[in-house]
Amino acid sequence: PGPVSGADPPPRVDGDVLVLKGLDGERRLTITVNQALPDGRHVMAQDDAGRVEIRIAPMLCQDSMSGADFPYTGRLTFDEAVPIPGCARPASDPPPGEPAAKRP
Repeated sequence: PGPVSGADPPPRVDGDVLVLKGLDGERRLTITVNQALPDGRHVMAQDDAGRVEIRIAPMLCQDSMSGADFPYTGRLTFDEAVPIPGCARPASDPPPGEPAAKRP
């Protein structure tokens, strides 16, 4: 699983780095945990500014803002703050409403 909805653009894993993009630019955090679990995936990453945790579970999710359906439920936590719930999809899947890329 990749992007979590609710964050725009959503966070993504790029090798051993978690990439967050926002108004302040791009933040690249070193992944310290990337673990497949029986009920999903757990990713933790950190940099000098703090820690980010993502949990993904294979549960259908409907985005509360767009109404789009996603195959995963996600939760994004910055440091020890209250987790931000959202939906997730595999990074290889197109965003909801966009056509799938054609393969040669």
